[in-house]
Amino acid sequence: MVTAAGREFIEEVHWGLTPIEREAVLYDFSWVWGPPTDELAVLFRAIGSARFVYGTMWPLRLTQGARANLALLPDDLADAPLADLSRW
Repeated sequence: MVTAAGREFIEEVHWGLTPIEREAVLYDFSWVWGPPTDELAVLFRAIGSARFVYGTMWPLRLTQGARANLALLPDDLADAPLADLSRW
């Protein structure tokens, strides 16, 4: 689990791994920006929403930020599933 990482670090980690290694890594999106840059949408499209878990980074950030980022996703990603933690 990679936590408290921004878009650039998540991309660096993800694309630096082999496809098999990528399957073992999840990302907490608490430090990823939403609008106006829509970095969360960019990551969902490039890496897949199923590689991400809900995180808030509380008490360092407001918990509303993560919820707002999900709520403000573009329509094509509005129902994108997050990681299924039941397999872990």
